[in-house]
Amino acid sequence: MSITTTFDMELPLTATPLRRAARNPLRPLDVTLDVLVKVMTSFLVLSSLTMVFGSGTLLGFGERTICVRDDSPSFDSGADHLPSLFKPGVVASQSGLSLCVNDPSFGQRALNVATQLPSFVLYFAAILMLWRLVRHAAQAGPFHPGNVRRLQVLGWWLAVGGVVAKTAEEAARTSLIDGMYRTADLDPLGWFGFQFSLVLTGLGLLAVARILRMGVEMREDLEGTV
Repeated sequence: MSITTTFDMELPLTATPLRRAARNPLRPLDVTLDVLVKVMTSFLVLSSLTMVFGSGTLLGFGERTICVRDDSPSFDSGADHLPSLFKPGVVASQSGLSLCVNDPSFGQRALNVATQLPSFVLYFAAILMLWRLVRHAAQAGPFHPGNVRRLQVLGWWLAVGGVVAKTAEEAARTSLIDGMYRTADLDPLGWFGFQFSLVLTGLGLLAVARILRMGVEMREDLEGTV
């Protein structure tokens, strides 16, 4: 075989497939939380502008008439209270009163705001914390010590905030109702309350943070032995 024919032979070409970059599984959640935070922030800004320059209301601010429901009074289904709309043997009852003030004082306005603001602050701050947690995990990786710290903060915020926010709102609501009666009947023991779902979620996040910390420590030990 001549040299010319040897070089003229065609060599087989092998095509190497291009691999796509691995998609970050936290990217969709990061985008969703980013959109949610922007929508909530825009809503707050627009509501604040309409409250200041118009007749809008926001979390009790700007309300000219304050209404609150008192569930303590109850009325039986006697002939003098309810018409005979039910079959024999059926007992009905009415519970609660809707109390409204057309010209509320500054204190009543403040109490009305306090019946709504704590829960909003609790949820909005929790969404911001979750957004920061997901963004940090998407950038630094899931097994980063910063994720453990952020998850612990979020867990404690929900667990403690679920008690504080509910108690503050119940105390404000009860004080607002008592201020509408001629004789006030304050009962501080009845102010305490908590949102069981938030407390349980917070405790669950604390448990997950503890498990994640163990995973971070195991990874650091493996990297140290390599």
